[in-house]
Amino acid sequence: MSENDITRVSLEDLDDLKSRTDWERLESSSDEEIESAVESDPDAELLDADWFRKAQVVDPSVDK
Repeated sequence: MSENDITRVSLEDLDDLKSRTDWERLESSSDEEIESAVESDPDAELLDADWFRKAQVVDPSVDK
């Protein structure tokens, strides 16, 4: 990730940010279409049942 990939905004400007998500297209997509799109994205990884079985909740506010 490069500096050009990061967007920084103040809390005051946060409301002005527009989502780049096409919510209508996403809501009209089937699970199969979404899964296919994720599978074709080299940066994405599907989280399967095995991943969730091994996952652990980490609370960053708790000191070790």
